[in-house]
Amino acid sequence: MKSDTVLCRCFGITYGEIEKAVKDGARTYDEVSEATQCGQGCGRCAADIAKIIKTIIKELWLWETG
Repeated sequence: MKSDTVLCRCFGITYGEIEKAVKDGARTYDEVSEATQCGQGCGRCAADIAKIIKTIIKELWLWETG
């Protein structure tokens, strides 16, 4: 996914912002939401963002243990 892809339309939060929050230590949806504001508007993006967070964590883990 491109880093400029908007995932939370209410606040304009992009994939890159979510990825950065995870790289900076956020590991749960709540932690990423607190760091980025994603999902704090209408909440429609919450399920998709939760899946994306898991994918990013998995990719980082695979890259680090590579």
